[in-house]
Amino acid sequence: DTALRPLLLVGLAPDVVIGVDPSARNARHFEALLPCSGTSLIAESALDPSATRAFRDRTWWFRVAGHHPWPWLRSLGLDVEPIEVWGSVLTAAFQLALLAGCDPIVIAGADLAYTGDQPYCRGTTYEFDWGYSAALGDPLDRAWRAQCETFTRVDLPGVDGRTTRSTEPLQAFRDWLVAQALRSGRRVVNATGAGILHGPGIGQDSKIGR
Repeated sequence: DTALRPLLLVGLAPDVVIGVDPSARNARHFEALLPCSGTSLIAESALDPSATRAFRDRTWWFRVAGHHPWPWLRSLGLDVEPIEVWGSVLTAAFQLALLAGCDPIVIAGADLAYTGDQPYCRGTTYEFDWGYSAALGDPLDRAWRAQCETFTRVDLPGVDGRTTRSTEPLQAFRDWLVAQALRSGRRVVNATGAGILHGPGIGQDSKIGR
């Protein structure tokens, strides 16, 4: 979800985009987008309704648990299979790639770290927040620092062998992806070139697809 806007800004419209977080704040990633009529949304059923407006009849639903409205829907004979997403839209995307039979699976732009002391790449929805802070006189690096300090810092070895800044939740997502990749039987390649996404079962090739 967060990656959609910067992709569209450089002329890349993905076939699918995935949304999991049900908060209204997260729904901002799907608002005021550049045209993406060929992109479908794969969404957790609790996603904020405003997130689906740009996709109209190109929305596909899944669930992660038995939360409402699924008890009511099941009483009407409606149900879908749950998908194990394990807490992140990145892990959800990886799980969907496995279910779709993708091989190889190439992961790009997923450093799971604060590379260069930035919380996100440029061009995301958070640019609006950073721009607002800058308009109030706060330097950009201060806005980044405040966002990076939301979670306790963890210093971990990066894909280049040097120590990089991350957090315990991001480390947990990395460990889950490594475990899934190892037992998946698929070729999994990290093309990010930075961050902490490395381990058994994940190859490294930052030049793939160039």
